[in-house]
Order: sequence, then C-alpha cells, then structure tokens
Amino acid sequence: MTPPLSPTRPGTSAGAFGTRTGHTETAAELRRHRRARANWPARLLNKGGGIIPITVCDVSEGGVGLLAPASLPMGQVMDLALSVPHPEDPKRCLAVTAKVRVVFASLVGAQCRIGVQFLALATPARLAIRQYVLSHS
Repeated sequence: MTPPLSPTRPGTSAGAFGTRTGHTETAAELRRHRRARANWPARLLNKGGGIIPITVCDVSEGGVGLLAPASLPMGQVMDLALSVPHPEDPKRCLAVTAKVRVVFASLVGAQCRIGVQFLALATPARLAIRQYVLSHS
C-alpha cells in the first residue's frame, strides 16, 4: 500500500531544501519515488484563473519536474492538468488534475525548471503515473 501524500521528508519546508536543523539537502536527496523522463504538454492554473502552459520533463508518484516560461514562487499552490500516456498504448491517456506545491525553481537557459510536489492525487492518477514510471525507468 502506498503511504499517504506528505511532505517529501519530515522537517522540510516548502520554500527551501533544508531541515529545521539547518542542514541543506539536494533535490535528489529529497526524492522518495522513482522518477522517469517525460515530454508532455500540461497546464498550471493559478489562483487568479490564469493558465500557464508548461512541459512535464520528468514524473514520479511524488511530483513532477516542469519547464515553464517563467519562475514561480516557492510554496505556491496551484492546480496541474496533464495527460499520462498509457504504458502499453501511447495513443491512450489518462487525464489527471492534481493540487501541487512549488518546491524549487531555477533558470535553465531561457526557461525555468520547476519542481512541484503533489498535495492531492487521486488513486487512478497515482496508479497511471506508477505504471508509466515503471515502464520508462
């Protein structure tokens, strides 16, 4: 059984890769889930109803890596909409919407690399992501 969604590691804040004791950790150290590369179009919806077109560049059961045209504030909570390809039939997809929180952002060339953590993810979406990751990692 998959544990319930929780912060990536107890004691970490949404705004930084550090524990309450001040020890800093890299993004790789914070990851609990196996991750797979992806190249999917997706959308972030902000509080004001604005849509931000993005690209999913990697995915795990804990969150996704995104490429976006601009940075987003650490800790910002948004809605994410994406389609997860079926692992055996790429013509089939599962539409997924999830509540996410920005946990890091950095510039990569002209784009911004953003990491978001799932705050709420329905079981069918979690299973589809798990299948995709297992078949692509």
